[in-house]
Formats: sequence, C-alpha cells, structure tokens
Amino acid sequence: MTMDFVMQRSSCWILFASCCVCLIGGNAYGAYTPESKEVKAMLDEGLSFLEKVKVEGHGSDFGGKAILAYTAYKHTHNPGHPLVQQGLQAVLHECEKGQNVGADDVKRMYSISVAMMLLAELDSQKYHNQIEAILQALLKSQKNHGGFGYQQYQEGDTSQVQYVMLAFWTAAQKGHTVADEPVERLMNWLLRTQDPSGGYGYMPKDPG
Repeated sequence: MTMDFVMQRSSCWILFASCCVCLIGGNAYGAYTPESKEVKAMLDEGLSFLEKVKVEGHGSDFGGKAILAYTAYKHTHNPGHPLVQQGLQAVLHECEKGQNVGADDVKRMYSISVAMMLLAELDSQKYHNQIEAILQALLKSQKNHGGFGYQQYQEGDTSQVQYVMLAFWTAAQKGHTVADEPVERLMNWLLRTQDPSGGYGYMPKDPG
C-alpha cells in the first residue's frame, strides 16, 4: 500500500469522522456527543481499519506512518499504541536529518506537518529540538507569495497550506514560538487567492 493511499484514506477517515461528530453533535435534541457509544463505535471501526494498513511504496514512508500514528493517538490517547510507536520511530529517524527533514519526500509539506503535530501532541518538551527543526524547515519552504506547495511549482497549494497551518497552530498551542510575519504572509495569500464564490481552488493563481 503506497504512502499516497495511506495519506488519502487516513485523511478521508479523519475528515469523515470529524464531520459526523460535528453534525450529530449539533443535533437540536443533543442526541449524540463525541462521547456517545455510537460515535465511539464508528471511530473504533475506523481505527480498526487503519491498524490493518501496511505502509509501503516509493522513497520515504514516514509521512504515511506519521498520519496513522497521529490518528491513533488522537483517538486512543495511548502513546504505546503500536501505530503510534511505529509512526514515532519513523519520524524520529527522519528528524535525524535536521532541517533537511523530509527533503526527499515529494509530499514534504504534508509529511513534515503531520510529523510535527504528532511530536507536539506526544511530548512537546521531549521532542523540542525535532519540532524546532521541522518548524524551520517549513518556514524555509514558504514561497515568495506566502503560500506553500510542491517544490517544483511556483504556485501555492491550498491542500498543503491547511496542513502547514495546522502544524503552526499545534506548535504554538504547545508553547513553541511561531512568528507573526510568515503567518500573516500566508493569510494574505489565502485572501488573495480566494475564489469570488467564497471557496478555494486546489492550486489557485495568485493575482499579486
């Protein structure tokens, strides 16, 4: 199973579960909450599927393992869960490259963003140096227009931007300093590239 498949299926499951929780949580009668047995059963089933995933494929697979680990930890809050440990070890190994973390990964922005969120959630103090290295790698990858995206393209990628923003937010929540300037540049890029309808495209053209 390739990393692309893992990232897509894991992300889709997280989004689906989150939307279901939000929708049923907003029921006028308050019939369901994130703690409801029906909701927990749905999340358990999703995690059970992910536990069977084997991450294989080209190049670095730490990103796929990281998102599996992050998902498992957010649901179980168990740092000893096999998926969490698998992802943690893969991320720590990749972090030995310092600010070159994920440099060989075509989906670098996705992978290192999730890796940073995983480390911050597990123990932001213990993994302080690794988180800072990833943070610097992200900042150095910011494009001149303020967005983030594939290295080979000048255009920003809205999909990747959301991962980077989540990584910035998580790091800040855990006590790491994220400067205002790169965040403001990113927000300005989002404002400039917003579609007149109110939505956002995949790789929008920046009008400047």
